[in-house]
Amino acid sequence: MQMQINPHYMYNTLASVKWLIWQGDSEKSTKVIDAFISLLRNTISNTDEFIPLEQEIENLKNYVLINETRYGDRIRTEFYVPSGCGAYKVPKLILQPFVENAFFHAFPEGQSGVIQIFVREKEGTLVIEIADDGVGLADEKLASLKKREKGEHFTGIGVNNVDDRLKMIYGEAYGISIRSGEGKGTTVWVRIPIK
Repeated sequence: MQMQINPHYMYNTLASVKWLIWQGDSEKSTKVIDAFISLLRNTISNTDEFIPLEQEIENLKNYVLINETRYGDRIRTEFYVPSGCGAYKVPKLILQPFVENAFFHAFPEGQSGVIQIFVREKEGTLVIEIADDGVGLADEKLASLKKREKGEHFTGIGVNNVDDRLKMIYGEAYGISIRSGEGKGTTVWVRIPIK
């Protein structure tokens, strides 16, 4: 399942790098290429299935840098990660699909907004919340997503792959849950046991 995520992840990152180079800003291009090299090193070259949460967040920040450079100031991303949570081991690439969905689908036609990533511990569980204040999902689209159908707002590979991986590793009690509504944004919760 992880192998399905990697190509998807790379294609979107490369598209962002291409866009930045087309803009002609050499200083930002260098920063983005450095971020991309770091992403490749940490996601492709590092074959470990589990990485410290702080590394997953660093990978996500590199991904966000690429996208924020492409989209300018209109989409802001904020991270709230308690220092005590950084060493917990998590499966690699469990957060990026949700941030990707927010960048590409939550803010259409130049709309501005915020994506927030919150991490907390709750009763032996690591809870990671990815929330956006974008356009949200209509009830029928959310129901279709929960039935594991591919929809136009969320990629089937990203959402279902992460949920399947987490359930396979940790059991049915863990995985993802989603709340959304038209005009109310989307919130995704990722729950895994603390390790």
